[in-house]
Amino acid sequence: MSRLPVPRSIVWSIAFTGVFVGHALTYAILAPLAQTRSQLLASTGHAYLPVAVHAGLVSTVVGLATAFLGRLGRGRGASEMAFRALASRVVSFQFLAFAAIEVAERSAARAPLHDLTHVLPVGAVAQLAVGVLMATVIKLVLRAADAAAGILGPASPTPRRSVPVLLSSAPESRRSPTGSSSASADLPGRRPAPSGTSRPSTEGVRPCTVPCARSPWRLRSPYSR
Repeated sequence: MSRLPVPRSIVWSIAFTGVFVGHALTYAILAPLAQTRSQLLASTGHAYLPVAVHAGLVSTVVGLATAFLGRLGRGRGASEMAFRALASRVVSFQFLAFAAIEVAERSAARAPLHDLTHVLPVGAVAQLAVGVLMATVIKLVLRAADAAAGILGPASPTPRRSVPVLLSSAPESRRSPTGSSSASADLPGRRPAPSGTSRPSTEGVRPCTVPCARSPWRLRSPYSR
């Protein structure tokens, strides 16, 4: 089901302003002369009409600004009402409100109702023109909000927090084929034996207890004193 592009309260407040604008346009057509129009408005209970038009214009500006900001934050809906449907609703509301206000004004002022046969047809045309204009203004404001949202771009997503992972840094001790840990892996300056090679066995070899003769061709160990 299609929905209104902005909240109903804002649409109807703008359309209600169109009622008074069409009201003033109707009597401007019926009585082109300012003096004749003033007498007609005073005799039919329309003395408040100029003030109502100005107040309605202020309400329209506030409503359009609210619609613009609301569309900018909410975005375009997937099932938004088309322009023709929006215009038909606005025009229908304005004409029904115009007819009801005319009857109420003349009843309050105790003015005859027979001249409504001339007022209502002209008022219907005026409300049609103003209603289409109001719907067009609403659509233009919403398109301007969409264009501004496209320029500003979507909000940057919040970066995810990374969870630290603790890794053990203790190196595994290298073991010799006999199961004992190799001490040469912990000595500085010594390279560990490459993988896949076996170390020579020291079983059955007696340590030298006397000073051995040093050969000039023998490499001296960095750890020997």
